[in-house]
Amino acid sequence: MDERHIAAENTYTRQNYFIRLCTDHLNELEARYHKAQAEAWKNRARQLKGDNLMLHDKVEMLQRRLARYRHRVTVLKEENERLREKLARYRELEPVPNGGK
Repeated sequence: MDERHIAAENTYTRQNYFIRLCTDHLNELEARYHKAQAEAWKNRARQLKGDNLMLHDKVEMLQRRLARYRHRVTVLKEENERLREKLARYRELEPVPNGGK
């Protein structure tokens, strides 16, 4: 082999080695990026799960409060009806003035 051929082969070998180093480094950086992205998504999922649980708790609390208000409305309506009936009975018992029919 002549010197030019050997020099060219050495150059190609060095270039291939450099390309492999760069490719390996890029692959490593890409792997780190994907790992960081996965961790970020896991953290976001945890945060959303916590927020979801908090919202479910608020919904349950509001549903219980609404049930209490509905019950209270029912009780007040019943009491109102009883008082109206009582008032009607009192009106029936009231003496009628002489001039009125």
